[in-house]
Amino acid sequence: MPSYAVQHPSLSQCLRHDEVICRPEDLREMTVIEWLPDRTRPPMVGPECTVVQAAASMARHCSALVAVVTREGRRTHLLGVITATRMTEYFTENT
Repeated sequence: MPSYAVQHPSLSQCLRHDEVICRPEDLREMTVIEWLPDRTRPPMVGPECTVVQAAASMARHCSALVAVVTREGRRTHLLGVITATRMTEYFTENT
């Protein structure tokens, strides 16, 4: 897929069939690292971050998720992720 469609999934609706260069049979031999888009690191927040701050980080990075991490010295530990879908569900359920 063109990188613009990967970075902004809503643009994928505008793709023509001949623009999609990766067929299912191509994926059998592809490694995960080859499949990732150019920007492989999602935005990261700490566990003390507010939901609004996490949403702002997602928006700033045009990302559909944010990683929740802790740091111990030079090591980073993934606690989990918050997705845009879950955040939308939360805000629509609690309004």
